[in-house]
Amino acid sequence: IEAASSRLARFGDRFRAVHAPFAAAKEELERLGVLPIAGLCADLGVSSPQLDDPTRGMSFRHEGPLDMRMDRTRGETALELIERLDDDALANVIFELGEERRSRRIARSVKRALGAGELRTTTDLRRAIVRATGPVRVGGVDPATRTFQALRIAVNRELDELDALLALAPELLAPEGVLAIISFHSLEDRRV
Repeated sequence: IEAASSRLARFGDRFRAVHAPFAAAKEELERLGVLPIAGLCADLGVSSPQLDDPTRGMSFRHEGPLDMRMDRTRGETALELIERLDDDALANVIFELGEERRSRRIARSVKRALGAGELRTTTDLRRAIVRATGPVRVGGVDPATRTFQALRIAVNRELDELDALLALAPELLAPEGVLAIISFHSLEDRRV
């Protein structure tokens, strides 16, 4: 919000920053008195500054808390999600949202680390994942990548929010209105 407001300040009152989930788009646009709209562009990408900030806990490159929330004012953290889910439910999240084949082994290892009091940071989570999958393969993707993606998507309810936006779009757009969505992985692509 802060970055967009600063960057787009040159447009004066033609730009208004709104802090709300996609599911609230209709209510927010009605509140602003701008329905219907001629176009809607949704960029589903995660902000690099969010990923690079260790305090947000979205990356295993730097140690940070197991948070992963894009909006730190609401919702459960990744650690709270892991604590709430049983092994099977956690494995399903990792498989469905991370498309990780080794989800059952990873979930068991993560839950063992939690039970042993060894799961507090992103480094701890990566360590638990590597115990289940083995070390990084030369030239390969880090074994924690898909699990971190899955947990981030689950924590932020990213696909639920995308589904809500797609369902609302016909009500938001004027006739001949344009909807443009920038997606970044197959889970989003299929929905869009």
